[in-house]
Amino acid sequence: MRPERIADAMKARATKELREKDLFSRDEKIWSRNRSRRWLWKPRHVEAVIRYVLYCQDAESFNAWMLRNGYSWGPGDDPDAGPRR
Repeated sequence: MRPERIADAMKARATKELREKDLFSRDEKIWSRNRSRRWLWKPRHVEAVIRYVLYCQDAESFNAWMLRNGYSWGPGDDPDAGPRR
């Protein structure tokens, strides 16, 4: 399954629950435009994304954070590339 479908389903479910609990009004925008489209090929990529979301999301861009913290995608690990054939 493509990650876009997973992200859309998760956001739809979360939106429904947030509105049912009256945490957001019906006309209030919850999500920013677009969604991350990075492909996480290796466990270290998943770890890096989790750390960024938990601790740094508001402070700087993901790419800047990755470089500052010594993470690299490595050859053939393009985070913007889709599935390999």
